[in-house]
Amino acid sequence: MATYRAKFNSPMSVEEAFSFLADFSNAPEWDANTKSSDLIEGDPYEVGAQYRVVTAFAGRDLTLTYETIEIDRPNRVVLRSGTGMAAIEDVMEFEADGDGSIVS
Repeated sequence: MATYRAKFNSPMSVEEAFSFLADFSNAPEWDANTKSSDLIEGDPYEVGAQYRVVTAFAGRDLTLTYETIEIDRPNRVVLRSGTGMAAIEDVMEFEADGDGSIVS
């Protein structure tokens, strides 16, 4: 299984960064491969929220359903999607860094 890890500093506070990234409907604003992401069920800040995500993959559009499977506000959020080709799990963790935050 392939793993991709990234860590970056954000000028947003931990709470602001968490609120922005945990609501996966914002994914097109921070992921260049995501064409659209719409909340289709639930509350974006609760386990069970579901999103319909259209992403560019291997030269074509792929529609996925992501589900929030873990939330520990404002420290961690985990979303999962699965298709016949792959299982995808996005884990985002947040820590304070002065007035901003570090997102992993």
